[in-house]
Amino acid sequence: MNRADPDVLEAHVSNLDGESLVAFVTDLWRARGFETERNGASVVARREGETRVVYVLTGRAATASLEAVGSVDVVVAAGRSGAGEALGVESGARAVDAANLIEMLRYAVGRDVATELCERHFGAAPGALRFPLWDRVRRAVVGVEPETAAVGVVVLCMVAVGVSAGFGLAGSSMAGDGTSGEAVATTAKPTSPAGSGPTTVTIEAAPGPTEPGGNPAAVPGVSETGLGNASRLGRAHAETVASTSSYTIWFDYYTAENGSVGRVKRDVNVRVDGERIAVQTIREGIGGTRSLVRSSYFDGTDRYVAATVTDDFTRVDTRTPTATPLAVPFTQPSEMVRAYVATPESAVSVVERSEPGWYRVQGTGRPAGLSGAVTDYEMTAVVDERGFVRTFDAEFSVVRDTDDDGVTERKRVRLTWTYGRIDETEIGLDP
Repeated sequence: MNRADPDVLEAHVSNLDGESLVAFVTDLWRARGFETERNGASVVARREGETRVVYVLTGRAATASLEAVGSVDVVVAAGRSGAGEALGVESGARAVDAANLIEMLRYAVGRDVATELCERHFGAAPGALRFPLWDRVRRAVVGVEPETAAVGVVVLCMVAVGVSAGFGLAGSSMAGDGTSGEAVATTAKPTSPAGSGPTTVTIEAAPGPTEPGGNPAAVPGVSETGLGNASRLGRAHAETVASTSSYTIWFDYYTAENGSVGRVKRDVNVRVDGERIAVQTIREGIGGTRSLVRSSYFDGTDRYVAATVTDDFTRVDTRTPTATPLAVPFTQPSEMVRAYVATPESAVSVVERSEPGWYRVQGTGRPAGLSGAVTDYEMTAVVDERGFVRTFDAEFSVVRDTDDDGVTERKRVRLTWTYGRIDETEIGLDP
């Protein structure tokens, strides 16, 4: 699939009329490996013994039609996302809008198949598509000087009337888309916007020393002397993450590699938006050279992995992806706390911030969730009163490959995580 502006693709989806939108959804689900059968505004999709009903909300569709269909698993609404979300809540179904459809087109099917779908439904290959005429005129009007705005509106109306008359259309719809060092009380600073490619995080020291006061015991599982109940903290962390509509989490893993003296960094950037998850692993060598190691996309149903060379996504299984390195269990937030934060010894202090209720938990000793090969373990986590482990930084030693002379060496590892873009994350896997 040639690279195309996602906004252009989305505009083409949003401009499909009802009949064309149902046809596009049918073909897209078929391209994802389902056997499909159309029934008016609904599509019955079957695969591997499971059946899902996808209901397409068109301009002529109403709730009464949905009641006639019966049980629905997915509600598709392109250009009417608010109505789709409302209908999804009412029916207990997953809501999918035009942006979600474009995500599937870009990541959940092969590039050759995506190109064929674009040519069939939008009239050209992805790289050759432009905004539909209506959108081009509207964009030309936006941002003009106030005195010319009225003229732009007149032009817009004239174009609409002309197109309708010339093609016999009754409306406007047209079928024609960091670094080493202390990392306590951290501040995440993304260097690129969501969806625009690999993202790094700069870890800064706390703005000042800790102050007396606060109430660490207000944090689930934490007492005035340190971490008292890791399981309770883990549950609180998981509940907070689950109540967040979208977020980005950055894992940074630093260690010597292939006998080198310097550290090699691996960024694992995870974007979560509802059921949809995108994961990128990027290797940064000692000289600063960055290379994409792996990309994966979970659309709420299936997981797809892209080959590094072709950037073509292939469905691999139906499980939620796990992040590497060290299989960091980001899809199980409570397990993250048990495996990395639950040290046998710990202490807690107040973090000086404008917002009260942030605490620094520092611990030593290997958590029970880690392998016995881990030694010299030290960690610092910043948690808020909800039990949300916002940032984490640990250093430890692990066994290196045994030399021929039988001497076992150990290498130093640093692992950090940072949550950010809370409720503001967008899915994207562009290189």
